[in-house]
Amino acid sequence: IVYTMRQIRFLSGLFLTILYFSGCSGKDAELVTESPAQLKITAGIDNQTLTPFLENDAIGVYPVSYNGNTPGILGDISNPMNVKYTYDGKLWFPDPGKDILLDEVPMDMYAYYPYDETMSGSMDKLNLSAYPFDLSGNQQNTIKDFLWARIENISDVNHSAGLLFTHVLTRFEINLFFDQPQAGPDVVIHNLKTFCEIDMHNGIATASGGNEKKIIPGPLAANTDMTVFSFEAILPPQQVASGTPLFSISFHNETVIYILPL
Repeated sequence: IVYTMRQIRFLSGLFLTILYFSGCSGKDAELVTESPAQLKITAGIDNQTLTPFLENDAIGVYPVSYNGNTPGILGDISNPMNVKYTYDGKLWFPDPGKDILLDEVPMDMYAYYPYDETMSGSMDKLNLSAYPFDLSGNQQNTIKDFLWARIENISDVNHSAGLLFTHVLTRFEINLFFDQPQAGPDVVIHNLKTFCEIDMHNGIATASGGNEKKIIPGPLAANTDMTVFSFEAILPPQQVASGTPLFSISFHNETVIYILPL
């Protein structure tokens, strides 16, 4: 088809006019889409005998949607799973593009610390009723604590989740007193169960397995004259029988075994 210059000018004007009206329709300009609200997290620890949250600490969050008035099931794959939030010293932020978005359907939020990217991902951690947690080994320079929190009925109306974390494990403190100043002794904990399974539904830890592994507790402090030394360890909750050799203290090439009194 051959067009004259007049026809080309007319078609160009018609094309531009169509673009103008389709792009600037008054009806389209009046449409307002309401965006879902982003989850806002604040977090604290119920009993802050240990260090509170610090910059770069990370938690995992599981939102669970309601079905009518009934809360959903933790671990339902229709909900976001194990969303990581990191603390910058003031606020908690999700990884880019991983925001938990809220609408009118309420949600419960389950959260834990420290974050584990393999929770509900690897085969041995799919069961959120029995999350495996091992406390054996050296606790001097590693995070061995476990905190759990749950809050109900979060939605776009109430989109601020104030998570109050509780300690689900047991803190064991050892205080040693010496008559004379000396270098710090070495302490090793024996004959306790060091493995547990944590139910993410209710934050209950259950000790399991044997007691053959050892724990090296972390140092708390020593007094200025080097006669008092304190250590701490995090353990699964458990009962310990009287007469159990509980920990060893090594100093000056000697080792002393502490036995739980009868």
